[in-house]
Amino acid sequence: MTRAQSSAAQAAFTVFFGGNEFLNSRSLKDMQKACIAQRPDAEVMELEAGQTDPYEFDEAVSPSLLSTSAVVVLNNLQDVSEELADSLLRFVKEQPVATEDSSVVLASHDGSVKGRKYVTALKKAGAVQVNVDKLKYESDQEKFVQREFARYGRRIQQPAVKRLVEVLGSRPAEIAAMSQQLCFDFDENPITTRTVMQYLDETPEVTGFAVADAAVDGNTADAVLKLRQAIKRGVEPLALIGAIASKLRSMGKAAALQSGRVSADEMHMNSWVLKNATRQVRGWSSEGLGACIEALAHADQEAKSTSGDPAFALEQAVELISRKGVPLISH
Repeated sequence: MTRAQSSAAQAAFTVFFGGNEFLNSRSLKDMQKACIAQRPDAEVMELEAGQTDPYEFDEAVSPSLLSTSAVVVLNNLQDVSEELADSLLRFVKEQPVATEDSSVVLASHDGSVKGRKYVTALKKAGAVQVNVDKLKYESDQEKFVQREFARYGRRIQQPAVKRLVEVLGSRPAEIAAMSQQLCFDFDENPITTRTVMQYLDETPEVTGFAVADAAVDGNTADAVLKLRQAIKRGVEPLALIGAIASKLRSMGKAAALQSGRVSADEMHMNSWVLKNATRQVRGWSSEGLGACIEALAHADQEAKSTSGDPAFALEQAVELISRKGVPLISH
């Protein structure tokens, strides 16, 4: 935990400033979870700075019949109005330090010049500013990879770190998703370069994740081409199946959340992954998703059988996914 993050844990108002959009959002969400853990009875609210008036904010942070405290997320602080900014300043001045019985506000700012004067004023009043990294330099990207594996109590060999950075270094959201998947699929500790290369070839276009994205987007020809390229380059069918299955699992969870069968807290999903899966599951039926999972399970059996044909089974599964699970109509 950095000095800024340590200070933020004790502050009543924290601004997560700039940096990569994914990292900004996740840093805020991590702090939100910590604040909720300290205040299990607190109300949890999310507001848009550009759409919130002073009365709504004051009501959000004030004690209610249900709870004496609240954990309030204020998105896009750069869009704050002068009137709302005055309410934010008043809140910070009255309560610069958080207690277990007090409300806390976690705000995000995109780092632009817009609204920056209000961030400066809030800091002077007692708020804490956490500057989010852009991961501009290779050394920062490598440290980020190591931290991602540490999140799951795992380690990764340095050559494997470098390979991840070489291919995905400028895309931290994809690094996070890849790290999570590797930790989910493999028990070895530390993760080796050989294992990473099962999911990550020299060109990212031939990974299982790229195949899954193309298929889910309905690009049948592109998905099949990427699949054949991956197999030709020596990517194991099981690794491809694992990556595609991860995509379908995420979409299944997103569908369950939309239907109300589970809550967001029960999902245990990265917010960026959930947002992407929610977008991709649009237009799917539960029957179609189930059919694709069954087709992928069949490909998995073929890959584990000495007499099976996993490449053919995978192609069939990928084609089915590209049609959202709708079978071809034979005449």
